[in-house]
Amino acid sequence: MESNLKTRDKEKAEKLARDYFVQYSARIAKGELLFTINLEQLREKYLEYVSERVEAGIISKGRAENIKIFTRRCVEFLGANKKVGSIEGSDFMEYRAFRQKSKVDITMTVVVNELISIRQMFNWAQKKGIVS
Repeated sequence: MESNLKTRDKEKAEKLARDYFVQYSARIAKGELLFTINLEQLREKYLEYVSERVEAGIISKGRAENIKIFTRRCVEFLGANKKVGSIEGSDFMEYRAFRQKSKVDITMTVVVNELISIRQMFNWAQKKGIVS
């Protein structure tokens, strides 16, 4: 990892570098992947996988379209540039409220179906080693 410490003072630079090392070590110890793809990149990879499943006749085009829509909602909720390695289950605690703001008459069944599809995307990513 490369970073500009914004100093020419060697002692100050060494201290800043040690501080960064401690910070990144702590993040790694908590299980965070520092060099992961972002959520939009994950979604693109997952949709490629879903398309392959449609072509193989495993899932229908309608189901694939729903997955595309549901995963887009996830990106809208968390942000396209959110690093996949930093996403936790607790990040979805406010998902229902988010969806109700965008669609007042949404049913809980629809929200649950969206969350199931989103969970399937993350489970796939875990199996592929994209997230831990």
